[in-house]
Amino acid sequence: MPEIEHQYRGEAVFNFANTLKNAKNWSGVSAQDMAIYNALGKDLMECLFKTGSPNAWFEISGIYRQAWLDEIKRRIRGRELVLLTKQGTNDETRFIMKNGALYGGSAMPTSLLFSQFKCNEHFQTNYGDSPGWIASKRIVEVVAALRAEPAKSIDFRISASYLGGKWIAWNNRGFATHCLANVIPMRIVPNPSPSEDEQFRLNEVIDVKTFKYSTSVPESRRTPSHWEPGAPCSVISIVNGANGTQVLYTIKNGFQRDNGNETVFNSVR
Repeated sequence: MPEIEHQYRGEAVFNFANTLKNAKNWSGVSAQDMAIYNALGKDLMECLFKTGSPNAWFEISGIYRQAWLDEIKRRIRGRELVLLTKQGTNDETRFIMKNGALYGGSAMPTSLLFSQFKCNEHFQTNYGDSPGWIASKRIVEVVAALRAEPAKSIDFRISASYLGGKWIAWNNRGFATHCLANVIPMRIVPNPSPSEDEQFRLNEVIDVKTFKYSTSVPESRRTPSHWEPGAPCSVISIVNGANGTQVLYTIKNGFQRDNGNETVFNSVR
């Protein structure tokens, strides 16, 4: 991917992130927009600049730099004017928007795949940057809340890596929840350094014959022969427990209305 290098770019993004993370009580800015700005700054500082140095920008590959620029643009779309009028963000915002527009299009939100073939129907009690209100809840319960109030997406951080020419999500339950809710995640984080445990998922050998699809929803996806038998995959099987083999329902990736996903939403409660 073409990439225009500039010695100031890392510093510009770093300053932009720091300002947004610590911003508060901006006049004329709604609480929701303020949360979006803060979350963007937090994700940049904790996931990209976690060493505390702007040099981290040059330590990642061009595709991740572009993905971050695309993600910044995606999150602040429609909110640029505010940033251009705020001291401490105006120059950086202009720089990011100008350079980010040169080579856009990671298409990450629309091309994400699941990093696991199956997952438990319940969220864990507590993990990573997960919101407390989803702890131990069933995926379908969280989907109902997210569909009713899409702004709740601000509570989810979804990490994604570019491997083998594909963007792969590591937070499978959070990603699946958004797919089933038809809500584009508000916080996708390009991650150039997935953990060993995360990468190991892609080496798991899955025998689909051991999974029971006879009563899974929707009926149209009970035969897995037409989709990937392992990760990364576009369809994930939701099972009854971490080691369960009874498939309760399946979820297809993407954030547009899918007939199979709609059947799941309307019948699994």
